[in-house]
Amino acid sequence: MDTKKFHRKTKGQKLIFLQNKINLFKIPKTICLKINEEYSKKKHFLNSDFLAVRSSAYNEDGEFSSSAGEFDSILNIKSSSTKAIKKSIEKVITSYKRKRQIRKNDEVIIQEMINNTSMSGVLFTHDLNSGAPYYVINYDDQSGFTDTVTSGAGDYSNRTLYIHRNSIDKVRSKRFIILLKAVQELESVIGSKFLDIEFAMTKNFTPYLLQVRAITTLSNWNKIENKKINDSLRVVNTFAKKKV
Repeated sequence: MDTKKFHRKTKGQKLIFLQNKINLFKIPKTICLKINEEYSKKKHFLNSDFLAVRSSAYNEDGEFSSSAGEFDSILNIKSSSTKAIKKSIEKVITSYKRKRQIRKNDEVIIQEMINNTSMSGVLFTHDLNSGAPYYVINYDDQSGFTDTVTSGAGDYSNRTLYIHRNSIDKVRSKRFIILLKAVQELESVIGSKFLDIEFAMTKNFTPYLLQVRAITTLSNWNKIENKKINDSLRVVNTFAKKKV
C-alpha cells in the first residue's frame, strides 16, 4: 500500500478503503456524504437502529497535521428519524466553519452505532510525546460509551496502559491481546507503525475500528530514544532473571 496516499484520504474514505483489507478489526457500516449530497440517496446502505454522524473534512487528518477533536460528532441518533439525522449532519458541517470555510471536498460520515461496548478509547502505536516504542492505550472500560476518551468526559476516561512493542507475548488479558493483534494487522496493511487509532470493543471482545490516522508528532521525537529504552529494558530484564 502507498502509505502517504492512504493518509491523504479523508477519515471516511480510509474506513471504506480498509473494509475488505483487514480481518481482525471490524469496521462499522459506513457511508460518506459530500456536504451537498442527500442522505436519503444512500441510507439503504445502513441497517442499524441507531446511527452516528461524524466529521470527515478534507485535510482533517493528514500525514503531518491533525484536527483531532475540533469538529463535532453526534451519537445515538434514531435511524427512523430522518429529521434528527439531517439536523446532525448540519451540525457537523457547521462545526467545520469554526475553523475554516467549507470546501467542496468536505464529507460527513454516517455509520452504524456500536452498542454493547465493554471498552473504547484511543491507541497510539508509539508514545505520542517521545516516540518511545510502546503501544499506549487510553481506554474506558466502565461507562459503555464510545467517546469518553476522545472527548475527555466522564470519570473513567483517563485509564492508560503502556505495552512495549516487543512484549505483546507477555500480555495476559484476552481483550488486550485481541486488540493488539488487530492493531498489528492494521499496521501491516497500512505499512506504518506510527498510527493513532480510535477503537471500541464489544462485550464478546469484537474490536471495532472507528478511526485511524497518522501520528503527527514524529518530527519532535529524539531518534536515539528508542535504542536507549530498549537497551535499558534488556539490562533490567537480565538483572531480574538473575534474582529469580
